[in-house]
Amino acid sequence: VTVSDNRNLTDSKTVTAYLLQALLPQNVSTGEWKVVDRGNCSSIDTAVLNATQKAANWTSPDSNIPFVEIR
Repeated sequence: VTVSDNRNLTDSKTVTAYLLQALLPQNVSTGEWKVVDRGNCSSIDTAVLNATQKAANWTSPDSNIPFVEIR
């Protein structure tokens, strides 16, 4: 997963962290984030990236998962 932020760096809404979640269509967390900092947000495994990190690796737990929603 690559994070892209096209906001102006002088914008008053400075980003300090990105939170990434991988969800099945049933809105259930799945897979594993390969990042240094992970958290749990609303009972969903969450990758926490600081503002300078632009990518995170996610691994599917099973080969027959057709897709997930990254949010």
